Amino acid sequence: QILLAALDELVARHHEGLDAHLALAGDHPPAQVAAFLDYHLGLGATADPDALACWILLSGEALRQEAVREPLEHALAEIEGKLASLLVAGHADFGPIDPPAAAAALVATIQGYFVLAAVSRDLVPAGSALAAARKMAEGLLGTTLPEAPSEAGR
Repeated sequence: QILLAALDELVARHHEGLDAHLALAGDHPPAQVAAFLDYHLGLGATADPDALACWILLSGEALRQEAVREPLEHALAEIEGKLASLLVAGHADFGPIDPPAAAAALVATIQGYFVLAAVSRDLVPAGSALAAARKMAEGLLGTTLPEAPSEAGR
């Protein structure tokens, strides 16, 4: 019960923060994709180590408990769906892509960085996750991503 309540709170905070960060990027889909990546992997104002630790803990528990797995799966599907919607909206700005597959690849990259950093922070060079994910996204989407709102001035 406690884990599910924590997940509900974590998801609500995540959606609120992500929506606010995307709003800063305006209506330009490449800028929104950059903001999406920055929100999850940036070291600026949106970085939340405590929330990250909760996501990792809940992911581990989801492997053991179906009662946690189903709501976490739903939360991750919503996050992936939001990114897929951004990719669909920006079809004219991106190369030929499969939006759900591209969204899955980018969310998997984000989740992979989360797990890797949790298991062995030394394996991820400081500040490298966002830059690498941006390069991957640019190659996958066939476009250059502008700076995200919190990347400016770094």
